[in-house]
Amino acid sequence: IWSEDADKLDFDRWNRISQTKAGSPYAFAAFNGGPRVCIKKRFAMLLFKVVLVEMGKRFEFEMVREMNITVGAEIRR
Repeated sequence: IWSEDADKLDFDRWNRISQTKAGSPYAFAAFNGGPRVCIKKRFAMLLFKVVLVEMGKRFEFEMVREMNITVGAEIRR
């Protein structure tokens, strides 16, 4: 998913990700996978694309280079 052009605005990026590249049919966990895959997955992905295109038309986006972002995870019992 993350490639050398990750900082470029590419609305079609998600269409080019194959199951092999994503690693698993369960890679996008929000939709689940297998026999219990979300029945509205295709609609949700289409709506996501429409929203991205509309946002691209109405707003200007730019990268912020000087940000320090720390990513972490924690598992609690």
